[in-house]
Amino acid sequence: MRRSTKYQDWLLEKLKDQDEAVVHLNDTLEESLKGDEESQQLFLIALRNVAEAQGGIGALAKKAYVGVKRHDKLAPSHSKICPLLLVLFFLVR
Repeated sequence: MRRSTKYQDWLLEKLKDQDEAVVHLNDTLEESLKGDEESQQLFLIALRNVAEAQGGIGALAKKAYVGVKRHDKLAPSHSKICPLLLVLFFLVR
């Protein structure tokens, strides 16, 4: 499924807003829970688009790393509960 350049540019501009990015990810995550392969692929595409719109994987990784490190200092006993969820939280906040 190939997207037009105009639509992709519009989507990436929209996803620069963190609230829009969260709504987009929530919608696609809900759709992906149907369990079929196509809806799961759409969620992965949504993650890629949000990452690109928010400055790329490197920028998001730095945000997540800083957020997780700050969380470790504030609540060290909870930092090992689910690192993936913590990273996702700090990526979209």
